Amino acid sequence: MKNIAIYRTVMPFVSESFITEQARSLRKYSPVYVCRDLKSPLDARSVCIDSKSKFERARYTVCRKSSVFIRDLEGKNLSLIHAHFLPDAVMIAPTAKKLGLPLIATSHGFDTQMSRWSQFKTRKPTNWQFLLNEKNLYKNADAFIAVSKYMREKMLERGVPEAKLFTHYIGVDTQKFQPLMHQGKFILNVSRHVKVKGIEILLRAFAKVPLSQGWQLIQVGAGTETLELQALAMELGIDSRVTWLGAQPHDEVKKLMQQCACYVQASMPDQNGQTEAFGIVLLEAAASGVPVLASRSGGMPEALIENETGYLFEPGNFNELADKLNYVLAQSNEWRKTMGLAGREFAQSLDIRSQTLLLENIYDQVIANHASN
Repeated sequence: MKNIAIYRTVMPFVSESFITEQARSLRKYSPVYVCRDLKSPLDARSVCIDSKSKFERARYTVCRKSSVFIRDLEGKNLSLIHAHFLPDAVMIAPTAKKLGLPLIATSHGFDTQMSRWSQFKTRKPTNWQFLLNEKNLYKNADAFIAVSKYMREKMLERGVPEAKLFTHYIGVDTQKFQPLMHQGKFILNVSRHVKVKGIEILLRAFAKVPLSQGWQLIQVGAGTETLELQALAMELGIDSRVTWLGAQPHDEVKKLMQQCACYVQASMPDQNGQTEAFGIVLLEAAASGVPVLASRSGGMPEALIENETGYLFEPGNFNELADKLNYVLAQSNEWRKTMGLAGREFAQSLDIRSQTLLLENIYDQVIANHASN
C-alpha cells in the first residue's frame, strides 16, 4: 500500500466531510493528512504545524515553506500529494517540489468560480498566494480534478490545461445512506445560511404549500444570515411550520434524510458568480431513497435524473419550485418511494467505493507519468 498526502491548509471542516470520506475509501493508498492548522483531531495519521509555533506558521503563510512539512514528510515514503482547493495546492506546491512528489489539485467550487478581483477582496493570504502563483500552478502541477462536468468547463475557462484535467465525481456512501420505510411529514434542506444556498427561495416556495396539508420544513445549518432568514419566515407567516435545527452532525443528517418526504436544494449563483460545484447532498438524499428537487445551478443537474429521480427548477424562481414541490407532496407515499428508489439506483452508480477506485487509477497514472518525466 502506497502512502499519499491529503492536503488542506486548514482542516477538518464539518462542511467538508467529503475530503475525509473519500480518503477513508482508499484501498491501494494510505492517507496522511497534512495541514497548517488542525482544527480538531483526525482518526488517521496527520502532520501539522504546531499552533504555538507562530513564526513557523507565519513563515509558511508568507513564503509557502515549512521545515516541519519537509522534516515530517520525508520519512513517510509518500508517492503523491493531493491538495483540495486550488489555493491550497499553491500553498503546498513548494513542498511537493522539494520532496520530488507529483501534485494533484482538486477544485471544489469557489476557487475556480470566483473572479480574481473577488478573491483579492477576501483578504485571505491563501487566496492572495493563489493569485500570485496561479499560472505557475497550472504549469507545474501534474494533474487537476474537476468534481463535475460543470466544474470542468469552469476550470478550462480559468486556464487549467485540458491535457492535465480529469473529471471525477467523489460519490456517496450508499451503505451509510440507505432508505427507511417510514416517511415523515416534512421537507428537508441542509445548507449553510448564506446567499448562494438559496434558502430564501425555499422559504418563499414553502409559503405556497397550503397550511391545511400539515407539511413542515426542517432546515439544518447555520451562518451569517440566520436571523434574516428567520425574520423572513415570520414575515411569510410560516415560522410555526419551519424548524431551524442549526448545524448537526453527519449521523443526525443521515437520519433526517431517511425520514423526509423529499429533499430540496435551492442554491443559486451569488454576486461573485459562485454556485454549487456538484451537490453531494443531493446524492445523499437519493441514496436515502427520497425524491430531490434542485435548481438548475452549477453542477447540481448532474446529481439527479430529471423527472425520474427528482425535478429541476430555474434558480431563484420560487413560483416554479412551489409548483413542483406541491406536485410531489400531493402524491402518495408509495409514489414518492418509487421515485426515491429510482434515485437510490442512480446514487449506487456513483457509490464512493467504485468512484474512489477510479480516483486511484488517476493516482496510478499521475505517479507513472511523473516518474517518466
